[in-house]
Amino acid sequence: MLTVSARARAVLALAPALLAGCITTRSTVVRETRPGREYDALYPRSIEVCATSQINPLFAGAGGPAGHAVLYLKGVCRDTAAAYPRVKLCDPATTDLSDPESGTGVTVDRVLRNVNWLAVPGEKLFFYGEVGRYELLDRGRLDAAVNEAEARGVFRGVEIHPEDMPPGPPEAARHEAQINHFLGTDFALSYGRSAYCVRFPVPEAALARTVAYLDGLNDSYATGRREYRWSGVFDNCSHVLHNGLAAAGFWSPQSVNVFILLQAFNLSIPVDQFSRASFIADAWLENPKAIYDNADFRRLLLAEGWLPFGHGVLFRVVPVHQRNAMYDTKLTFFSLTDLLGQRSRRVAELIADARFTDLEINLLSFQKRYETLLAGRDRRRFDEPEEDEVYELFRAAYFAWAERQLEDSKAKLAALYGRR
Repeated sequence: MLTVSARARAVLALAPALLAGCITTRSTVVRETRPGREYDALYPRSIEVCATSQINPLFAGAGGPAGHAVLYLKGVCRDTAAAYPRVKLCDPATTDLSDPESGTGVTVDRVLRNVNWLAVPGEKLFFYGEVGRYELLDRGRLDAAVNEAEARGVFRGVEIHPEDMPPGPPEAARHEAQINHFLGTDFALSYGRSAYCVRFPVPEAALARTVAYLDGLNDSYATGRREYRWSGVFDNCSHVLHNGLAAAGFWSPQSVNVFILLQAFNLSIPVDQFSRASFIADAWLENPKAIYDNADFRRLLLAEGWLPFGHGVLFRVVPVHQRNAMYDTKLTFFSLTDLLGQRSRRVAELIADARFTDLEINLLSFQKRYETLLAGRDRRRFDEPEEDEVYELFRAAYFAWAERQLEDSKAKLAALYGRR
């Protein structure tokens, strides 16, 4: 007799809420947007947040409608001494941090057993794989990408659940599992998905906290007694994305694997997390009271002297490979919070805005914004309190930050023009 666990019943009870989300499907070809190589020379360490479309292989079943969420950590390297996926800050003495390849993709997969996430070295393998822009993506290109990932240690020390292994000899079964489960989802993303990303320059200390959080996750499974069990409700890829940014200081963490009534307030969907991160790019700069009222931003500014917005925040769009014999290239995105499409329209505006896609225009635009902001520092906004010692301390830190930002944007513009 089949029995249903209490947890399963609770998940089923959430179905109406999940079905209230919005699914958008279109066959439009997305235009590629990518920060140039000079970006990495000026911003050697950053966190890139990405949401991808649903994957639909022509040789297997479609992936989940919610798509996928990943991180690309620039200035973070795979820890090649570890027996399973771990990362560390790249050492500038041995790694050229101006090279776009000096970064690591971090990605969660539901079939993983002894770790929570994989570490994929380099921008090319993570986003673009082993196929040229105008080449046909066929089975041979799938094999080449998997072989490259295997050679670069992506699967070293990684186990998947036995029920997710295809039948056949172990070596052949492992190769097929890597194609069926990981390819197009965890590396070579553009083989089967389009990805929308936003990149945030961050201080080394903030990036180190994200690294420590991620390593702690994998340590807890690889060196402990429990297996990793993915759950769309309780513990999924966008929970890891969200909490990786929380470790850096962007926002408060989300709970995972808690009692269902609590977990209902911590549902996490890739597109929604990406949208929330995207809005940080342009919504805060000239509003000190709003920054002050945000406890996470206030703490970052007072304790560490930085904020996650300002110049250098740029978008990347990675379109699904068009000459494609292996995957359906129609895009499908799911959102739980954007029922009227207002969030997606705002994100589309940001991605189409050269201030957030072109580094030179970004630096020039923000330099002007900092100058205007500082010119009005003696005039208070209507919502700013007076005779509040704590707020005055914050306000002084805010304008000191703006002064540093102005000088840094000028220095980066000079360096950018010097490289051309």
